[in-house]
Amino acid sequence: MLTIDKKNLEYLSKKIAIEIFNDYFNRIPPNNWQRKYLEVHRKRIIHTLTIIPIANSDGLQVLDAGTGGFMLEWLTDYLKYDKSFGTIFNDESVEFKQMSFKYLNQGRKYDTYHMNMEKHSLPCESEKFSLIVFCEVLEHFQIDPMFFLIEANRVLKSDGLLLLTTPNSAGQIALQYILNGQPPYNYYAYNKFGQNDGHRFEYTPSIVSIALESAGFEIIELTTQYDAKEKDEELEKFLASGNYNTELRGDRISVLAKKVSVPRDRYPHPLYRRS
Repeated sequence: MLTIDKKNLEYLSKKIAIEIFNDYFNRIPPNNWQRKYLEVHRKRIIHTLTIIPIANSDGLQVLDAGTGGFMLEWLTDYLKYDKSFGTIFNDESVEFKQMSFKYLNQGRKYDTYHMNMEKHSLPCESEKFSLIVFCEVLEHFQIDPMFFLIEANRVLKSDGLLLLTTPNSAGQIALQYILNGQPPYNYYAYNKFGQNDGHRFEYTPSIVSIALESAGFEIIELTTQYDAKEKDEELEKFLASGNYNTELRGDRISVLAKKVSVPRDRYPHPLYRRS
């Protein structure tokens, strides 16, 4: 069987995830930009390692959509997938490359698709992957997020899994920004170099759910995590006093979903305008 058995999902412990992260982190020289990035996002990345299902049968292939390289190694070496593939942004055309990554084993090549996930179809057959890891990418899409979600449906096996993480614009941090007169986003500012590297749209749990269900997925589990700060108990009391929902207020959305049907809605409202 080349799909993941969802009845017996197993995950890495937090202790093992920390060891994996630290092993990679310690290979990177001080003052390197990647080391700084990992330091800022340490808690989030470690948590992500603990929510990716471990492969529980042979021959499973996985796609890391928007890879930074390190996840490709972790997916095969620690999460036991037979082969990992990644996508790397390239706006002009679609290219397939076997490449190595700095600070990983230089004798090892990974299969990568260089493409724009919002407009290029993945250059592979349908129903190729058992799992797609799609972390901290959705919020960067500029024009058409459903394009990739529908493409993910195509390349996943029947009952294949999609793991998605993205910032929560209905979380406590976003609410604190609003209450202090600031925009409710954590990475919205324009780039002086003219690059579109910021967050185009930050999602809420309800909008993520609409997008995934429209693309033919069923949500197995949706949670939020407090990555940047601990839960603010006073803010939670304030919300409760006004009869506002206090659930799913962490600053990071994590979703495990499975493919259950063909896509149902190409342009779901309110993610897209009706006209």
